[in-house]
Amino acid sequence: TDCLVDAQMRHGADVVQRYKLAIDLRPKWDRAYFGCARVFDSMLASRRRELVDATQGGVAGEIGMGAIYADGVCNFDTVVHEHAKAAITHYSLCLEHSAKYAETALPRLLTLWFEFAAIDAAAMADFSKTPAPAGASQEETNRHKERIAGGVSSLKRFQAAITETIKHMRKNVQAAVIYGAIQQILSRAG
Repeated sequence: TDCLVDAQMRHGADVVQRYKLAIDLRPKWDRAYFGCARVFDSMLASRRRELVDATQGGVAGEIGMGAIYADGVCNFDTVVHEHAKAAITHYSLCLEHSAKYAETALPRLLTLWFEFAAIDAAAMADFSKTPAPAGASQEETNRHKERIAGGVSSLKRFQAAITETIKHMRKNVQAAVIYGAIQQILSRAG
């Protein structure tokens, strides 16, 4: 599976299925968790590019919440949330089983967590006051507001889920592995 990914012969759901099969066959295999996390991370980056392209191309309304793109992350997009949550979860599981990939997995896991946990969902709710696209009917305006409200609740659920993943990781990953990230944690806290 790693070879297929590295050669860019397969990507997306096909590769995720192969990694999940490997995880089912060997539940403590850190390499499978790490590979799966990298695939989800790649899918996350791809989705972000897709949303930016849609926003810049003037067709933002065609892709979910593409019109609301703040700080490099589409804060309301549920696909972004799912990919990020899956990447964080798999990086965490990789670290639970071994410290072999800690140099790569831990910084990436923390970066994703810090990035998404820092989004203020209450402030994002103010986007519901943003006008719908010009010339929109009342029905389209209502759909616009519903998408934003749904995005805010999705963001809150997503943030709660990734915080629980980090709490679980903190209990199950060896302290020596986490000590390697003290500098990154302190730089964000200050």
